[in-house]
Amino acid sequence: FHFPELADGPYREQWRRFPWENNLDWFDCWKNGQTGMPIIDAAMRQLNESGWMHNRCRMIVASFLVKDLICDWRWGERAFMELEVDGDLAANNGGWQWSASSGMDPKPLRIFNPATQASKFDADGEYIRHWVPELRHLNTKDLLSGEIAALERRGYPEPLISHKIQQAKFKALYATIRS
Repeated sequence: FHFPELADGPYREQWRRFPWENNLDWFDCWKNGQTGMPIIDAAMRQLNESGWMHNRCRMIVASFLVKDLICDWRWGERAFMELEVDGDLAANNGGWQWSASSGMDPKPLRIFNPATQASKFDADGEYIRHWVPELRHLNTKDLLSGEIAALERRGYPEPLISHKIQQAKFKALYATIRS
């Protein structure tokens, strides 16, 4: 293990200074698949129920936690290790550092848009409908975009955040640590 410090923190030193917000309520909603973002909730519900999710979903939920909810990537890394049946320290840590842009391949402004990811990788909405059954009745366009009228939610939560607002906020916070 050439970089034992990676088990504890970021590869890139400047990320030690990042001002994470770490909203525990938001983190709990993320972990339990209750963010109000259909693709995020589908993936996290799958992980909670089965202990597994496709790598694309891992990237989507990691980006959302880190760059939309502005939560320290180590929280997500720990949650994955608790939930994954295929949890592996090196792969998990590398994936989370990649998503946070604190690792070997930094692209800090690579921020996945959940609606775009849903449209690209679940174009028919089948995955979301399976894991978020309370949204099965929605047309595919509304399901993928996450723009769901209050009357159509049927107990499904409102989105925790606005992706557009949080994306701008993350970029501004990143500017404070950029070297």
